[in-house]
Amino acid sequence: MTVDYQLSLLSYIVQYPDGTQYINDLDEDLFDLLEFKLCLQLVKKYYKLYGTTPSQVTILQFFEEQAAETANLTEEIRKDLLGVLEDMYIPLPASDKQKIQDTLILEVQQKNIDSTFMDFASGKMSVNQVLTRMNKISSMVRSVGYDMHHDGGFLVEDREKHYDEQTQGHPTFLHDLNNLTSAHGFFSPQLIIFMSGPKSFKTGFLIKMGLEYARCGYKVYYADGENGARSIRNRAKQALMECSYQDLYDSDIQDELNDVLYRFGHYMGGDLFIDSYPAGTKSINDVKGRLGYLKEERNWIPQIIIYDSIDHFIPSNPSDQKRDTRIKIQLVYHEAINLNRELNTFAFAPSQVNRDAISKKTFDLKDFSEDFGKAMNSHAVFGICSTVDELEYGIRRIVPIVQREGLAYRGKNMCIIKIDEEKMMINEVDKDEYLKNITDD
Repeated sequence: MTVDYQLSLLSYIVQYPDGTQYINDLDEDLFDLLEFKLCLQLVKKYYKLYGTTPSQVTILQFFEEQAAETANLTEEIRKDLLGVLEDMYIPLPASDKQKIQDTLILEVQQKNIDSTFMDFASGKMSVNQVLTRMNKISSMVRSVGYDMHHDGGFLVEDREKHYDEQTQGHPTFLHDLNNLTSAHGFFSPQLIIFMSGPKSFKTGFLIKMGLEYARCGYKVYYADGENGARSIRNRAKQALMECSYQDLYDSDIQDELNDVLYRFGHYMGGDLFIDSYPAGTKSINDVKGRLGYLKEERNWIPQIIIYDSIDHFIPSNPSDQKRDTRIKIQLVYHEAINLNRELNTFAFAPSQVNRDAISKKTFDLKDFSEDFGKAMNSHAVFGICSTVDELEYGIRRIVPIVQREGLAYRGKNMCIIKIDEEKMMINEVDKDEYLKNITDD
């Protein structure tokens, strides 16, 4: 960061009330110049003593008091400090406020996440405590027009008003994956992330997931931002027929394909509706509008939404579209969850791990290719992992990385699948049988 930008960070925390929430967590290592570090120390000390940020007059007076008690404060350092303390109160341009706030949010989030991982690794925190802290960290990001609806109330006084039944999940076609969840499946308003390396059949997995839900009578909306609707339709047909792309266009199977598609929708009533959204140009609000059209014109309301990939969507609020990329991703996740809540749906989306994680046996939260914001703002993250040998034989391990509810990995909780990419096939493997002679490091 440039010197001017670092000065703007200091200006933000003393000029705007919102800045106070970042004071204690702001790291001095973020600043290059000694006078900036010392000014931050001064503001922190004032805030600790008085619970508020100082005005320019009070900070200058406070500085004089502190300087009188500080030995070896040279005249040169004193002069530099006074200059920064004066410059900190020059009004910031309104256009810079959001950019500065995003920088602070990301800096504080990163610091808190690193601290969380260290505490968890040393045994100071349980999994539930980690998730609680993650939720608190994620709450720092809100849209300009963000509005949260609560169904809250008093635990005791409202005990007869709220009757909270046990949540019943909607099971997937994978038995062991269902067993990893708290409700034997997924439910509204959950946003579930499946992460793996590039070109590792993430889209194929999501198509199969949506297709099997549809086979059971669910209405599934597939919002594609990478492949095109035609490609998703073809791959869905391949999965239904368990055939290669070349075989899909063989004239000998066309009658059978039509018959399978008819029976697929006729008996259970499920279907997969596929739309394409150009990456970097569409928002969750566009998805909401499209679903409103389908409800009005076709009387079709989805129960499940698949975003492939949700990271390619932009925030609905134009003011948020200029924010830092990692902030925008978190805002989009918030919007998707709010839409799930509104429509009583749940959603799946893929995410890519960083290059260093591709060959790992199992992933952890630090393996996200973008940032931890994805984990903080989703309800569960599963890794689709494999060793080099497993990759060769088409074996994948679906491992819980983090869940707000559900089982942790702990070296044993997983779902094992075998895939055939050419024919778009995924079959569950007997975990106990497979793991008889295999142990995780």
